[in-house]
Amino acid sequence: MFNTASVGLRSCWLVGILALTVWAPVPLAYSENLDHYEIFKKTKFHRFFVDKTVNFGGYNKIALLPMDTEEFAIASRVSPRLRRSWERFPQRGIENVERFLEEALREAIGDSDQYAESDVTGKNVLLVQFIAKVLTPQAPLNGDMDTVGSETMLRICRLRYEIAIYDSTTRKLVAYIDSDLMVSAQPLGQERVVNNRANQNRGWKHALLEMSESLVNDISKVAKKYA
Repeated sequence: MFNTASVGLRSCWLVGILALTVWAPVPLAYSENLDHYEIFKKTKFHRFFVDKTVNFGGYNKIALLPMDTEEFAIASRVSPRLRRSWERFPQRGIENVERFLEEALREAIGDSDQYAESDVTGKNVLLVQFIAKVLTPQAPLNGDMDTVGSETMLRICRLRYEIAIYDSTTRKLVAYIDSDLMVSAQPLGQERVVNNRANQNRGWKHALLEMSESLVNDISKVAKKYA
């Protein structure tokens, strides 16, 4: 479910927005108005649902809500070794991911010719929220993001997530995404790929930036189709 009740005052510049984000929108799967939504196919995301009654051409700003981690959890079907390695990540490591995500989204919006970042609501403003769901480890985390390891690896994990996109004035859910994020180690230059903090951080940053760029680009394509 797209839940904004868990949103806290994590960034002071969001106070004006967060004061308005105490509603609980009905998830698309249970909506009585399914006929208003259709799948947007020109995307890299697994599923991108769009309310076809909305004029997306009227938006030129995007405001970011803090990541929703209320239902975030480690996948149940993982080996005991990986589960022990990642068990503290929902309480500690996800905070780093949230910071990397905010930086990536701001960079992607900043590089856009069509959208600008906003810290206030308005008729031309979309609210975007990333919702972390289930993380499936594919390599040991060695306790947490602060511990340097030495195990050779490539893929770190896969994160299932959703992205909720709202009209900032009506508080209506106008689109949502359901997809996966593959995180792989990103060594510097030609150095050996090892499972350490630096490579993990670069892996998260790289994956989140690619996702953010795709998101902003796809919103722009949606605006052309549903104008």
